[in-house]
Amino acid sequence: SKIFNFRVKAIKWLLKNKAFGFNDLYNDVYLEIEKYNAEPKLQILSENLLFALRCNRRVVNAIINSEDFTKENIEYQVPKLSTINYEQFVTSIALGVPDDSTAQKIVDWTNSSLYIEYVALAASLIYDEKLPISPETINELASLVADAAQLYSAISTEMGLIKQRSQKFASLDMIIDENFMKEQKQIAEMDINDYGKSLFNS
Repeated sequence: SKIFNFRVKAIKWLLKNKAFGFNDLYNDVYLEIEKYNAEPKLQILSENLLFALRCNRRVVNAIINSEDFTKENIEYQVPKLSTINYEQFVTSIALGVPDDSTAQKIVDWTNSSLYIEYVALAASLIYDEKLPISPETINELASLVADAAQLYSAISTEMGLIKQRSQKFASLDMIIDENFMKEQKQIAEMDINDYGKSLFNS
């Protein structure tokens, strides 16, 4: 919920900045995360974050280029953002979308994007503050963002936001270390919310 509230504040700030452009912002963030490769222990995390950003950019570009998207529509919705928190957002989806399966996909899609932002913020703190984080926790973050990105892309495809992409090529975007498969098995056996909570206890 804190990441959701942070996102709302960021959207409002960016829309007030008339010089803001999504591609410029994306390029700046991408270059920032690429710097993390200079730290050997952050290379896997950096590459998986870059993979997640590419997934995100593909979806956002598809939305921006859709017929229904206009800056005016976004600006019209901005005043409403300050009055909604994460719990209210989930409730509004549950009440406003008659199909339970679709409602759950929307919530899962939003949650996966929030996990990407959570890991991006965590990586930024680790790099900028030179925090002594264990390799195990960094690998957990790398696994979490990779899973979140794949779920985000999968649901985006299911909802028709983007076209199907060959798994063969999609898998090439992500870097996997020797412990990754073990971590993937662990993630598969855990609820994603439980997994996220476990990071705070690491």
